[in-house]
Amino acid sequence: PFYDPMCGSGTLPIEAAMIALDRAPGLKRSFDMEKWDCVDKAALDEIRREAQERFERAKAERNVEIYGSDIDSRVLNLALAHRAQAGLNDVIHFEKKALKDAQLPAERGAVVTNPPYGERLGDARAAEQIYRELGMLMRGHDDWTLTAITSSRDFEKAYGKPVPRITPHVLRHTFCTNVQQAGLDVKSLQYLMGHSNASVTLDVYTHSSFDSVERAFEQIASSL
Repeated sequence: PFYDPMCGSGTLPIEAAMIALDRAPGLKRSFDMEKWDCVDKAALDEIRREAQERFERAKAERNVEIYGSDIDSRVLNLALAHRAQAGLNDVIHFEKKALKDAQLPAERGAVVTNPPYGERLGDARAAEQIYRELGMLMRGHDDWTLTAITSSRDFEKAYGKPVPRITPHVLRHTFCTNVQQAGLDVKSLQYLMGHSNASVTLDVYTHSSFDSVERAFEQIASSL
């Protein structure tokens, strides 16, 4: 299963469900280009019909388990509305729960979450407590992986174990240039990034040099 224990308004669980079930992101929306005289309306309708069929077929054929929880009722109500809007009511399970009370929903799976960054002093202390609770949630569950999106330099210390850090520069350079140089295809790279028992941190603000790309590859590969 996929689990976000700090899901907020549901962005990550909903995106995960859309990817897993081949749901086109613009399936239920309209586009300004549809008003152009040169646009083939019948072709657009056919594209939408095919996209809807792919989505419905995937829902019927694939066993997708996606969970999200949050302590804030207000944002959870938004998550429920967003889930319904995407047609994913029977796929994503949301519940109100504090991180300290969260439990992993199966023997193996993936936790993906975007915890608070704690940019201000008071918030920083609260964020560190959240990182500790996240470490407690993952402790003893070697068949679960964690991807945490954070800019905190103290994440590893509070989380309780060393974690590789992958920066936006690393991700961009890896996908655009380094994949072929390293002899990896995209699926192999996703394996390296997503299936390591060592947790992977995406530092969304720190940019790194070219040399750290190589070090990131070595660090991820060595943790497999």
